[in-house]
Amino acid sequence: MSSRLLFAGLLLVSAAPAPASAEIVTPRDLRMTSSTTADRVWGYQPGQGPMPQGQALPPLYAPHAPPRPAPAPHAPQITPFDPSTRDAPIRVLPNPYRQEPTKPPPPLVHNDWRNAPSASSRVFRPELIDKPVPVQTRTALDFGGMISYKRYKEPSLNMSDRGFHFGGFLETTYTLPELWFMRGELRLSGGSTDYKGSGTKNNNPDYLGFVQATVGRDFIWNNFALTPYGGLGFRFLINDLRGKTSTGHTGYKRTNMMIYAPLGLEPRMVLDNGDMMRVRAELRPMIRGWQESGLSALAGYPDIRNTQSLGIGVRTDFMYDTRGFSFGPFIDYWRIGKSNTVCATGAAFGVCGYEPSNSTFEFGFKVLYRFWERK
Repeated sequence: MSSRLLFAGLLLVSAAPAPASAEIVTPRDLRMTSSTTADRVWGYQPGQGPMPQGQALPPLYAPHAPPRPAPAPHAPQITPFDPSTRDAPIRVLPNPYRQEPTKPPPPLVHNDWRNAPSASSRVFRPELIDKPVPVQTRTALDFGGMISYKRYKEPSLNMSDRGFHFGGFLETTYTLPELWFMRGELRLSGGSTDYKGSGTKNNNPDYLGFVQATVGRDFIWNNFALTPYGGLGFRFLINDLRGKTSTGHTGYKRTNMMIYAPLGLEPRMVLDNGDMMRVRAELRPMIRGWQESGLSALAGYPDIRNTQSLGIGVRTDFMYDTRGFSFGPFIDYWRIGKSNTVCATGAAFGVCGYEPSNSTFEFGFKVLYRFWERK
């Protein structure tokens, strides 16, 4: 009996309405519940407690500032249609909200001399080069032939020896980083000369050659380049005058060798048709020279070997390059000072001798073909 009464009491308590002033609000109800009191309706805002509905919340960080008016909506400007302007050109108004796409700059082609840096950059920047420009020195192998006229003179003895030479050239170049390069050159030629001094003697064998190695660097301005270089060279000459002259004097064989230091400058320019013109001007100061006079060809006489320490040479090439070929004239000039005096004794005679001061002038024409080139 007591349990039934207790259950009925619980039902009566749960069914009785709670007074309005004692309404229970849960955190979930704060977002969606409103309550009515005697004089106004209350709304519950998240985290701010009850506030009368219809009252705007104050702005953030300015609780006492008046509410701000809402901005007016953007009204597009519409021009009314005018029939008199039917045939007038259409006027397109700019859209202030449209962003025009930016065009990327045109790519810079580093391997084309027409797109080389402007004159303000002065020297071509090697770090921008991915392929050699036409005016740049390249890794290559060239060979060809030559013909020249050579004249040798000893003014103090009123002696001369002149004739034509035929021979060949071999030139190899290897490029290094930062527009540097190494170059090796070889020349071999020979011919016959006519002697005039103590009588005359014709058809004398004469051989000439040189080999040199140089290092240089290109300085490039668009289609023009200037290349200084320097290195070391070796020159040799064999002149065989053995036999009798027209006056009965006996000649002998001369062999000359020297070491020199070539110092040169080579300007080059690419023409509009893609061909190239270049000039090579080279100064060749002598470091050391040796002269051997084969007097042993005369019975009882010894050979004499002299040394030379004073001399200089000049070389100039004017070349035109087109379609793998290079051709043009060249000049080679040497002036050697008097050697030291050496005395020697042979089987029957003793003799003291020196090599007098002399000069050699050579003018010729050569043609080279580019056998191989690294692209």
